[in-house]
Amino acid sequence: MSHNRRLVIDAGNSRVKTGLFEGNELVQVDSVPTEAFLGAPLPKADFAAFATVSVSESLLLDALKAAGISRYTFFGAYDSLPFPSAYKSADTLGQDRKAGILAALHKYPRKACLLIGLGSCITYDLISAQGLHLGGDISPGYRMRLQAMHTFTRRLPMPDPEKTAPVLGFDTESALISGAFHGMAGELSARIEAFEALEGDLTIILSGGDAPLFEKTFRKQIFAEPNLALYGLNALLDSTFFHGK
Repeated sequence: MSHNRRLVIDAGNSRVKTGLFEGNELVQVDSVPTEAFLGAPLPKADFAAFATVSVSESLLLDALKAAGISRYTFFGAYDSLPFPSAYKSADTLGQDRKAGILAALHKYPRKACLLIGLGSCITYDLISAQGLHLGGDISPGYRMRLQAMHTFTRRLPMPDPEKTAPVLGFDTESALISGAFHGMAGELSARIEAFEALEGDLTIILSGGDAPLFEKTFRKQIFAEPNLALYGLNALLDSTFFHGK
């Protein structure tokens, strides 16, 4: 395969991450708030792919055309998933989740995998050793838990989620941080055990903006893949432009 310059864009709820690939080598990664991304020019590339849960597809397509990128793809352009799935509402599966699943299938072939995305929400996606996406869960993420307690009460503050979570809270702010953080860590542990009961020996893959906060809470070996969606989008480019699909 010739080494073409490829731009991939993962537009999440609060930030947009972009990656530049030379063939299958990721050579540059940037992450900016969504508002900043919309006003900035895109780098030059021969091909592009994107996944979005925030920015409209039409705005992204306009940005690609303005950058002179005419060969592009995105998950919304397909009537079906680019991988086998038992998910009954495949059309509602988030584009970021699709990118992560595709990346796991390429990077960990013939292995049962559990993908855990720690962003605005926690997403879980279970893949069998035969390469079938079995389904998954969605629950509130760390910041969403803190924001919910602040929004739906009269007096609880919105604490700084970057602060270290104590085992025991010593005032209202630290109690909120402790409860949200350790409650979420407990959920992650329980869900991993439940998925292992379904599929056995799992390769656990962790991604998303809050992954660094929770990475050390896992008792099991995990593979931290902060750029998982970017690799999935590059795999989508491979299947679209280089394998005749």
